[in-house]
Amino acid sequence: MSKGALLIATPHNEIDYIGFAKLSARLIEKHLGIDTHIHIDRSDSQNIRHFRWHDEKTQTVLWKNNSRTLAYDLSPFDQTLLIDVDYLTFNNSMLDYFDKEFEFLCHDKVWDVTGTNSFNADEKMTRAGFPMLWATVVYFRKCEFAYNVFEMMKNIQSNWKFFSNLWGFKSNNYRNDFSLSIAHHLMDGYTEGTYFKHKLPSLSTEDTIYRVKGSELLIKYRHAQEEYNAVRIKDTNLHCMNKACLMDPEIRGELEHYAS
Repeated sequence: MSKGALLIATPHNEIDYIGFAKLSARLIEKHLGIDTHIHIDRSDSQNIRHFRWHDEKTQTVLWKNNSRTLAYDLSPFDQTLLIDVDYLTFNNSMLDYFDKEFEFLCHDKVWDVTGTNSFNADEKMTRAGFPMLWATVVYFRKCEFAYNVFEMMKNIQSNWKFFSNLWGFKSNNYRNDFSLSIAHHLMDGYTEGTYFKHKLPSLSTEDTIYRVKGSELLIKYRHAQEEYNAVRIKDTNLHCMNKACLMDPEIRGELEHYAS
């Protein structure tokens, strides 16, 4: 049964998503030893996202996230890890989910590696407190259940305004996390479902990697109005939401060197 990782990247004038995908793919191949497939998404999107970076600069850019619903159709593998291009793989823990009974897995909880709980507001998707799932990393088999989840995500995406009114969230931008949360809930018969056994390790847009030493990352963060503090993680996968950090020539160069 073939296994591999699927990464979906978009050409962008300001953020190097394709470069991120190539780096992410090399880290996956280094630590997981599986094939990777990068799909270049050229679809249009009118989504706008506002980023605030660690240097307190803000950036408003087009947010092209339309094609994740097509992952089942795009994947050439029987077993697939669908991974965001800003996810850095530093260990082989994700191999634990292949060749098991799992049909579909995602993260239901996130871990802020700085310990400052930056993602508390993302625990709930709606004003009524419906829990949010994360589409950052998804494992799926080519099976009926996974097919139905992605087909439902397409339906939600096509009828975004309707579902936002029905579930009670703002419809300004299409969000794959919201779409996955609803689709998974509906297709799993309104039960809690099966998720990755570990939380999603993440770094917020306002915290940054300031040094890379092999598989060791030195991270700088600010809590409340305090001066910057630092934390060190090693051999730890990381969803690095700070794209500005990943485009820093020194950090990018160190990551590229490690991945080679």
